[in-house]
Amino acid sequence: VLKRSYQGPLGAATGAERLHIRIADLLAHGWYLAQITGQFAALPADLSEQALTFTRAQLSTMPRTNRFDPCNQSTTMLPPSTGSPLSSAARSTQADDT
Repeated sequence: VLKRSYQGPLGAATGAERLHIRIADLLAHGWYLAQITGQFAALPADLSEQALTFTRAQLSTMPRTNRFDPCNQSTTMLPPSTGSPLSSAARSTQADDT
């Protein structure tokens, strides 16, 4: 199942790649929700680092131009940096998009 390729709206990906994407998505959104609600996100550091490494590798080959609407103020509002891998990723991603 993890080695098999599956077609999706953004193209083909293996089961393992889809699992990485899902984990990164859950970690990022969980972290962000905790930050904007003033809560602490107790995310496993090793899993966060793996997700960040995978995501950076995937995004390095994708065009970033016009990925977000510059008129939408919600895309420019970030919580303060906490020094965590996800905080660092959020800030570096935002810098690329504005």
